[in-house]
Amino acid sequence: MKRIKPKYKRIVLTISYGNYIHGKGGTDKVIKAHQEILNNRDISVIHLYRAYSIGEKIKIHRNDVWRLLLDGVDCGLFSTNEVINTIYTLNSEDYDVLNVFIHHIKNIHIEQLSKILHNVNCNIYFYLHDYFTVCPASGLINEQGIFCNSDKPNELKCKGCTYFNESILDRLDDISDLFNTYRERLTFVAPSEVAKNVWIKTYPDFENKTIVIYHQKMVGHYLKNKTEKDENVPLNIAFVGYQRPLKGWDIWFDAVKNIRNSVNYKFFQFGTVNTHVDYIEEVEVDFTKNLDSMIIQLRNNNIDVAVLWSLWPETYSYTFYEAMSANAFILTNNKSGNIAYQVGQLKNGIVADNINDLEKLLSDEQGLRSKVNSFKLNAEPGPLELHENDELLSLIKFDNPATCNCTCSSVLERISLRIYNVVLFLYKELK
Repeated sequence: MKRIKPKYKRIVLTISYGNYIHGKGGTDKVIKAHQEILNNRDISVIHLYRAYSIGEKIKIHRNDVWRLLLDGVDCGLFSTNEVINTIYTLNSEDYDVLNVFIHHIKNIHIEQLSKILHNVNCNIYFYLHDYFTVCPASGLINEQGIFCNSDKPNELKCKGCTYFNESILDRLDDISDLFNTYRERLTFVAPSEVAKNVWIKTYPDFENKTIVIYHQKMVGHYLKNKTEKDENVPLNIAFVGYQRPLKGWDIWFDAVKNIRNSVNYKFFQFGTVNTHVDYIEEVEVDFTKNLDSMIIQLRNNNIDVAVLWSLWPETYSYTFYEAMSANAFILTNNKSGNIAYQVGQLKNGIVADNINDLEKLLSDEQGLRSKVNSFKLNAEPGPLELHENDELLSLIKFDNPATCNCTCSSVLERISLRIYNVVLFLYKELK
């Protein structure tokens, strides 16, 4: 049997759709931050995600194979039974598995996940990073780009939508069964009130089992970028985030293309770039190297206006708080979830009533410049620092470690997984 040796005697098990060390999404950022918090408290993190392939060409045609990371280090491929036996062995060696944190179940076989949860008898926390447990279109946006609400998918509501088929209904039934099976041990964690309110419309029976923990804490006050801009000085306006339709990139792209020659603006885009545009300056951001990378770049470029034009109800939005930390004025729309909610509460931007209003807002340079300057002079400054929220530590039951009821995996299973790991090693060496 494969062996792992955690650095610390206390362990948290996390589960998601992929490798958070290399991933650049918000969920990856949360898991990476959690690992740092837990490691700093002498707690090791075992992370599992379903393995589909070895490299780009060798496919794994099994639903019970996981890749296991230990404190961010790849330990190879493990079957479900090997994961269970590994936890059993760790328990026998005086390691304590304290909690399970499920961050996402995309691509994960529910039956295999349930086997692991059944054999690790501790509290389970399920993070609501998006609405994947409501619909595989995790932003609740249909193929026409229209928000379709959080009602469970059905033939009438989803007629004509390419996301909808019978297997989706079966999958959602499996998810509901999973939730009900582990109801007594399960708590759902939403990163905002908005996320909670949207999600419980689909799962009202779990309202009392759903709590809100924001991903970050705001500390201090950032006092720079608070000087008004003269008319002859261009406003620095940035699209903050991925170049994806769901983030409003297409609307931003069209708006900038139409107005760029009639306004005194300098345009930026912060984040991953797929489409290069001559008149939009690209700024690389990589939180895998530094969790504060976005804040640093926004501040270094003195961004006056941050465009956060998400077309779906964002559950949190790191980019909102990062833009706020640079004292940027926010432009968003009323479909953007927690972004729109926070702007409404903090009065640090404009919430448009229509997703097509961005060009109108940007083309009114005098009006926008006036609002930006008033904001710079009169609004409360944004936070000096964003600290990762260590409130998750309050969820961990240090005095109630997990027990494990395990069965040994078969000899053939161990051999097949060993072959997979050998092939992976050779693939990496040849690459």
